[in-house]
Formats: sequence, C-alpha cells, structure tokens
Amino acid sequence: MAGLEHEGAIVAVAGFRVMEMLTTGRTLYVDDLVTDPAHHSRGHGKAMLDWLQKFARQAGCETFSLDSGTFRHDAHAFTSASACASPASTSPKNWHNAQWG
Repeated sequence: MAGLEHEGAIVAVAGFRVMEMLTTGRTLYVDDLVTDPAHHSRGHGKAMLDWLQKFARQAGCETFSLDSGTFRHDAHAFTSASACASPASTSPKNWHNAQWG
C-alpha cells in the first residue's frame, strides 16, 4: 500500500501487489486507487499512477494492471485518460494490460 501526502494530509492511496501471471509474467496489479474527493482534479491521482508505474519498473515488472469499474464513470474516465497520456504504456488502449520493454 502506498499513500500520497499533500500539505500534511493523505490525499490518495493505492493498494497494489507484484505477482507472477502465466499469461503476462511479472506484473504490478493495482487493486484500489482512491483520491480524497475534496482533492480531485489537482493531479494527485496522476502523481500516484506515475509513482506506481515507476515502482513497477524498478520491481522488474513486465506489465502494469489496473482494474477500473465502468459503473464508476468519473473514476473510469480518469484511469482511461491517464493511460492514454502515460508514456509507460506501449498499448494505451489496453491499459489493463499495459506492457513496456
């Protein structure tokens, strides 16, 4: 688990794990990514995603996986938009199984 602090308060948290998958190899899987609603649209979620991707690379992960419930429209739109803007993803339309070399 990781948290992002801003001005003395935790504004975003992520629950994640590094695991081996038969189909994709070593991956960092993000179970949960939450930003305090009072701090939405301030770049904290993007900063957390950037940190998670850097951590995944340092941990030798071949893929980065994040599930986003499509019923949570705002959250899903954020993760989809962030994936497309991410230089780490070589397959931006397939965020849930983004790979890099």
